[in-house]
Amino acid sequence: MKFLLLSLGFLSLGFGVLGIFLPVLPTTPFILLAAFFFGRSSARIHLYLLNHKVFGPTIKDFNEKKVLKRKTKIIALLTMWAVLISSVMFFIHNWWATVIVLLIGAGVTIYLIRFPEK
Repeated sequence: MKFLLLSLGFLSLGFGVLGIFLPVLPTTPFILLAAFFFGRSSARIHLYLLNHKVFGPTIKDFNEKKVLKRKTKIIALLTMWAVLISSVMFFIHNWWATVIVLLIGAGVTIYLIRFPEK
């Protein structure tokens, strides 16, 4: 189980780092997910993420105070909707799949908007 969690942590971290350079891939959710997986599999890597100058403050705010910066929320929402709209336009051809994707997007949007801000 530890190996699986460690692997998922590195996979999430990789996607998070890619999200820094690719505008359609969100960074914050993957970094938070990586911190979650490393917290259950590797104390050393988890501490590294918590003390990282870029990722650390967001992870600490989320874990300790259950808050996100407004800028983080806005970037996450803009990125998510860009991906959802492009997916609906170019890849999803069923009306029911479009409705499901848009409902999920609306749910995540409501969740993030209502999430406390720093």
